[in-house]
Amino acid sequence: MTADTERTTGTRTTWVSGADEAGYGADNLPYGVFREGGGGPARVGARIGGMVLDLAPLLREPEFARPSLVPFMARGPIAWRAVRARIAGMLADEAGRAQAEPHLIPLERVEMAAPVAPHAHTGYLCSLEYASNAARILAPGEEVLPGPWEDRPLGGGGRPASVTDPGGPVPRPRGRRAARREGNGAVPGAALNGGWEGAPRTAAGARPPSEPGAGAAGAGGSTGNTGLIGSTGSTGSAEPSGNTEPSGSAPSLAEGDLGPSRRLDVGAELAFVVGAPSTPGSRVPVGEFAEHVFGAVLIAAWSARDLPAEDDARGPLPGRAVATSVSPWVVPLDALGAARIPARDRRPPLPHLRSIADWALAMGFELRVNGQTVARPRLCGAYWTPDQLVAQLTADGTALETGDLVSTGTVSGAGPAREERGSLLELGDGGEHPLVLADGSERAFLEDGDRVSVTATAPGLGGGFISLGEAEGTVAPASQE
Repeated sequence: MTADTERTTGTRTTWVSGADEAGYGADNLPYGVFREGGGGPARVGARIGGMVLDLAPLLREPEFARPSLVPFMARGPIAWRAVRARIAGMLADEAGRAQAEPHLIPLERVEMAAPVAPHAHTGYLCSLEYASNAARILAPGEEVLPGPWEDRPLGGGGRPASVTDPGGPVPRPRGRRAARREGNGAVPGAALNGGWEGAPRTAAGARPPSEPGAGAAGAGGSTGNTGLIGSTGSTGSAEPSGNTEPSGSAPSLAEGDLGPSRRLDVGAELAFVVGAPSTPGSRVPVGEFAEHVFGAVLIAAWSARDLPAEDDARGPLPGRAVATSVSPWVVPLDALGAARIPARDRRPPLPHLRSIADWALAMGFELRVNGQTVARPRLCGAYWTPDQLVAQLTADGTALETGDLVSTGTVSGAGPAREERGSLLELGDGGEHPLVLADGSERAFLEDGDRVSVTATAPGLGGGFISLGEAEGTVAPASQE
């Protein structure tokens, strides 16, 4: 366990037995959508220890009787904080026990559903370490970091329909597989995250933009559009779009063949859930992040590394749009107050991304395959911070809608340890050094039947730690159609 997320016992926050020890005390109280195992309507609850607090009969507010968090989140931050204070008070004080205890339901008696059905899902590349690792693997010998990396967050539109029910199956995708080349099978121009196509490249051996002396547009001096998916509108870019052709060309897809992906990958991510919408045409400054973002949810992001784009269309690419497994629990932003730490040292970004006090989140992840922990990446060293993501998304006036997801992209730690890499692509060096699991089997990429889970912890307001739930899914065989 990393030092910044060490599981220490803090002040007792609730009378619910075992809740603080599990990371689900009254200083956490994540929200989810559940139905009782015997049937009945889906509704909103808050987790406390191994229980779900049924909010509809307890608070008698109609938003909690709905099968989604959206109606409650749309009420805005004043309502969020009032409800949180009310239920925390009942669960923290013995005086509230008689009121709350009859509405506690054991987790084993409920079925969880996706907390939101987003209209939009925008993914960014927040981790410089992940981007560097993926660039090294996907195009060895070349620098592939996008030129404007240090000016603004780079990202693109995901596919909202890819969000699955918690713990649901992830069918192996099919498509035209890219022809492999020598070495690790990387395809030139391939996406850093399964679909980030067309980033301008600097000359081999040039300094990455994070090193002193490299210009903000990268060593190659390119200032054109990076060609990222959804870069028109979905990323909130303040600059007009262009089209930069990468040096070199990928093998013709005719050299590949149609069939199930052989290089199915997964990455550990965090997504911020929009609560209060913004007005179309207006920006959300970094200082107003907490007025629009309700909370955070864990993501296991699935991508097929051998299914590139059929063309240079600007929509979500096949390799990126496999599936998005979300945790059933959305942790309120107010619960992450103790996790705020100073952001890493960086160059000054574009003016609309600057703030008086830069902050990041101290959060440790675990990525597991078939129950075995294979990675422990950390979010604390992310290059771009949560408030900058939302500010960039709305920089061109793009409106936020309740339930939208804004994700960090794959989280990889800044340390040298292999276990700090947040995806199988990185952990196995693109297949060159497969992982060895406890049963002796090897994994370069995922196989049918593999069970994947992403968990995370952060410091809690009570002095201990909070848990962010679990995003999980199982690889199902590809359709035979």
